Amino acid sequence: MQAVKSNWLTLTLCAKSILTWLTTVLLATTPDFSCHINKNVDESLPQINVVAQDVSRVLLNIFNNAFYAVKQKSTTLNKSNQPRVFDPAVTLTTSHGNGHVTISIKDNGSGIPVSIKEKIFQPFFSTKPTGDGTGLSLSLSHDIAAHGGTIK
Repeated sequence: MQAVKSNWLTLTLCAKSILTWLTTVLLATTPDFSCHINKNVDESLPQINVVAQDVSRVLLNIFNNAFYAVKQKSTTLNKSNQPRVFDPAVTLTTSHGNGHVTISIKDNGSGIPVSIKEKIFQPFFSTKPTGDGTGLSLSLSHDIAAHGGTIK
């Protein structure tokens, strides 16, 4: 078995690329859904030496969860024929300082209830209905990030 190699990666470029790709997929598969995408990125972010596939998987999982959260809230709040009452938004922020690179992905979905916050990184834990998820994305993302990073 061949070892996975790390590469020098610009996280801002990686995160923006994944966000653009996922937004395109979302629009193609759910044309009636719209979401504001906010990017507050530091283009001067230094490159870091990581396994690009692992970092990409983490970002994809977290972006996917953010879009799921805002889509669910939008569906719930906008069921009536009344004017739109909720404007979904996902925000990507990148920064660096004190020897750390930070990526923040935020959404304005319903949030994570305090009662389950301690469980969200456990394998097979999911708040999604059966068939909508495996409960592995945050667990795997947490395990990947533990090799030199953190997820909060």
